[in-house]
Amino acid sequence: MRWCDVKRENVGRWSKSKGKTEDKWIAIIYIKDTKTGKQRAVPTNGVDSQLLEWRKEQKEYLSRYYPDQKIKDTDLIFGNPANEMKQFPYSMFNTIWIRMIELCGDELKPYVFSDRNYTPTA
Repeated sequence: MRWCDVKRENVGRWSKSKGKTEDKWIAIIYIKDTKTGKQRAVPTNGVDSQLLEWRKEQKEYLSRYYPDQKIKDTDLIFGNPANEMKQFPYSMFNTIWIRMIELCGDELKPYVFSDRNYTPTA
C-alpha cells in the first residue's frame, strides 16, 4: 500500500450543543481488486490519526538517518528506508522471527497442536 492509496476525508457533523461543525477525519484506502482490476474504496474508522503519526515518525527517522531521502506519495507506507522505501525482503521477516524466538528462550511454550516452542507464555 502506498501513501497515494490513502485519502483523508472530513466526515464531521454539525453540533447543535456547540454551535459549530465538529471535525472527524477518516482515512479512505483505495484498493485495487486483484480479480476484476477495479478500484474499491474502504473507509476506515480511527486509522487516520495513526497514519498521520506514522508519517511524522517516518519523516523524523529519514531526516535523522537518510537526510537526502524524502517521503513521496508513491512510496510504500511501510517501505524500507535503506532501499529507497521499497518493500522489505520476505527473508528478513523470517530471520527476525527466528531471532525473537531465540531471545525469548524459556519464556515460550508449544502451541496445542505443535511441539515447536513459539507461543509466548505471558
